[in-house]
Amino acid sequence: MSRMRTSTAFGVDIGGSGIKGAVVDLEKGDLATERVKYLTPNPSTPKAVAEVVARLVKEAGWTGELGATFPAVIKNGVAKTAANVDKRWIGTDVDKVFSDITHCAVTVLNDADAAGIAEARFGAAKGVDGVVILLTFGTGIGSALLLDGQLVPNTELGHLELDGYDAEKKASSAAKTTRACRTNSGPRGCSDTFGTSRACSPPTCSWSAAGSASTRTSGCHCSRSPPR
Repeated sequence: MSRMRTSTAFGVDIGGSGIKGAVVDLEKGDLATERVKYLTPNPSTPKAVAEVVARLVKEAGWTGELGATFPAVIKNGVAKTAANVDKRWIGTDVDKVFSDITHCAVTVLNDADAAGIAEARFGAAKGVDGVVILLTFGTGIGSALLLDGQLVPNTELGHLELDGYDAEKKASSAAKTTRACRTNSGPRGCSDTFGTSRACSPPTCSWSAAGSASTRTSGCHCSRSPPR
């Protein structure tokens, strides 16, 4: 059965350090209410995270559709990996876990994939043909790959190997903070990570977004190059 299209939905972003929620205007692609954030539980088990999601929904008084973004490869609502969250998420039906506890109609996507879709619909990638890459920098590094406006899901370029490690271990915002504390300088891995992704598929348009950005395009840098 298809769902009736509504003009708003409740959005939840699950990250390695924070879980955020707000009502979203689906026509404009903007937040319709102030964003509320709680720290991600430690350990971030399915039960513990679901309880935070339920708290956000209850406090908002929300009963409609809910979209959740999650730091994992997601296939048919099931987590196939677990980046920066408890490994017990692997194999978990995230759609069902959140639907059961919130009593809402829930759709779960990979977090960076959701950002890519939003940019294609409302932001910097709207109307852009060719290959587009978006990288998100937070606790880890997420990626979205678009081809002629269509998502190629679950690319997870932040987990490319860089000097023997996951790229996000050297180049995420969390890595930058840690390294700055130790050496008073940021990581050099960001350019290496982005260079590797460009080598795989030189993009028509590419940009990065810091995890702390309060709107869909804040903190973004877009560099365009001609298609090859």
